[in-house]
Amino acid sequence: MKPATNAYLSAKNSRWFIIRFFPSTFLIVFFIPMILLGLGTFAGECRADLQLDPFLGVYLIDTSLADQGDDVDIDGTGTINTNATGAHGIYADSSSPGYSTEVISNLENFDESVFTFSVTQVRDAEGVALDLDADDAVEVRGYLIDANGDKILDGDDNVIEHGTFILRREGTFEFSFTVDEEALHDELANDAFYMVAVDYTVTGEREGVFQADDGTLLVYVHRSEDDPDVIEKTPEAVFHTFGVSFKPALDTDPTVFPDLKGYVDGMLAVASVGGPAGGVTVRSSATIETHGAAAHGIYARSQGGTGDPGSNAYLAHRPPTRGGPGKAPDDVIVVSTGNIVTHARESAGIMAVSAGGAGGKGGEGNAVRWGATGGRGATGSDVYIGGSANIATTGNQSSGIVALSVGGDGGRGGSATWAMGGGDGGLGGQGGNVRVDGGWNITTAGDMAHGIWAKSLGGNAGAGGDGGWL
Repeated sequence: MKPATNAYLSAKNSRWFIIRFFPSTFLIVFFIPMILLGLGTFAGECRADLQLDPFLGVYLIDTSLADQGDDVDIDGTGTINTNATGAHGIYADSSSPGYSTEVISNLENFDESVFTFSVTQVRDAEGVALDLDADDAVEVRGYLIDANGDKILDGDDNVIEHGTFILRREGTFEFSFTVDEEALHDELANDAFYMVAVDYTVTGEREGVFQADDGTLLVYVHRSEDDPDVIEKTPEAVFHTFGVSFKPALDTDPTVFPDLKGYVDGMLAVASVGGPAGGVTVRSSATIETHGAAAHGIYARSQGGTGDPGSNAYLAHRPPTRGGPGKAPDDVIVVSTGNIVTHARESAGIMAVSAGGAGGKGGEGNAVRWGATGGRGATGSDVYIGGSANIATTGNQSSGIVALSVGGDGGRGGSATWAMGGGDGGLGGQGGNVRVDGGWNITTAGDMAHGIWAKSLGGNAGAGGDGGWL
């Protein structure tokens, strides 16, 4: 028996995985091909630096912590035979699909119903705390703010009061306006608005764990999108920690409490974002035969992750941000001097792909802010295939060699409402350099089965976000 040949995979945190296979008479793999992955985070493995939030009971996600796919390097000889759909002879992949399945499942299973909230403090326009009365309620005058969330002052630098609010400990609320204030609303132009605010604090509880958060109840006074002759007053809450809540605008049981489910769903969107990929190198003199559909002889891929999603606008305080750029792939190199045979459809002899990640979606605008631009797709890296292999394929769309470098698609622009426009879609990324050389013996028998198919392809531009009605 000949000595074993090693195939190496450099994985997360510089841990090495060694696959040994022997070039003796046969190594038959019926359902499991040779799969070497350089993943940024392994399935089911949680990062050691992630901690459960004691109040929410979920992992707190940081966009800067997306792991990078590491380099994959394979040296192989011998015989590989696979018989199942999608069972490649050699599958070498570097990618970063985002956070682990444990983190994703934790966020997906978040249950908001186990939380209770109460209003524990209300503050007037000058920031003075007011006591709740015997009915656990407070009546307070609101104040005007601009689209940046800054208080509007009169000529004497006094805060301009506007509207009257009643907030209750149980989270219900009311607001009203004087006759003179209503008259000012009636004079609003189509593109004008008033923003009325009142500040308060809520305290939440889950299984004996408490957390307070400062919030602002906003009432956006504007002309209706459906009927400009009608003045609408749309409430929304913004919290220091838990972000925007549309619970004040619910048709049933509106409250001034945070939208924890929406907050956690935002973290879930970020958790699904990946990082850059590593390089992939395959050197093979193996004899490889695959029998299933979509089962390549050698499949080598470096796939960059999707860009970070942009943050959404608050009705006041913060504009939306553009989507992050797609994450970069790395070079893919395949050198084959063996024999490769595939018997089914969509089964190339050698498939090498370097794919840039798609740009992140632009943040959503609102009635006073445009949607943000989607992120740009990442540029595909270089792809090289060389050698002198004997390759034969019999299935349709089963080319002998496929070499592809593709840029990531641009991210979708964020949407907006009323008089604001949606954000532009992000630009697609460029394809990288593609090179195929060597002395090949290639035979294909199926339809659309090229001997050698090599392409550098730019990504598509992202779709623009939906705009308002004006």
